[in-house]
Amino acid sequence: MELKGELEAKHSREMEELRTYFEKKCADLEKNYSEEIFSQQSRKMSGSTCSEAELNSDLMMSHPPGPDGDMRLNVEPNLTKKDLANLKNELSSVLDKIDQYNLDGITDEDFGALKAEIATCNLNNLLKYDLTIIKNDLRNKYHAELEVLREDGENRIDVLNVEHEARLKSLEGRYLEEIEQLKAQLDEMGRHNMGVTSAIQEVIMFEYFTPLYVVSLTACYSTRPALESSKSPRSYRATASTARTSHVS
Repeated sequence: MELKGELEAKHSREMEELRTYFEKKCADLEKNYSEEIFSQQSRKMSGSTCSEAELNSDLMMSHPPGPDGDMRLNVEPNLTKKDLANLKNELSSVLDKIDQYNLDGITDEDFGALKAEIATCNLNNLLKYDLTIIKNDLRNKYHAELEVLREDGENRIDVLNVEHEARLKSLEGRYLEEIEQLKAQLDEMGRHNMGVTSAIQEVIMFEYFTPLYVVSLTACYSTRPALESSKSPRSYRATASTARTSHVS
């Protein structure tokens, strides 16, 4: 039973480790998904020399308004590592500028200065991206990866369950085998004890009846000479003569 408890505890630890592993993998995928969604917004932002007005003009010329009246440019999600690095630098620059001010008690003058500093950044170029397509593509991508992870997790759980069942069956087999061995040993000990008991009884009977036998034998031999002398011819003749004498008289 102790070994079975150890197997159960080991199985629980393995399942917990597996659950933690897949939770971490899913968290990493969600994090990467968010980062890629955000990074797609900065595609082609680095190296762009067109102004916001030129960009808006291009958008109006090349793409008619959508159902909601918005104008967006559909782009393919093919950001490079350089694009991501540039976006990270731009965002870090903006955050550094914002951190220089106390937003809770900022004055109108400081607020105007902050807006002017932010306006020097290229973040306005984010307006040129249609995030719907990018988001859908990334969602499909990570849904597929999550599905693979889910199937992998289920397969690993099935393998662990099969291994656990095999260990339990092996443990049960060894347990039954040990029980049979113990029963055989107990039977052998019982037969041995019966033999010892019989031997002890024989010794006791021998010790009990031997003195009686000796006494009987001694008594038998002590009375035998008298019986033999009474049965001798001489004794018989003397007895007969005495009988005749008594008759004559």
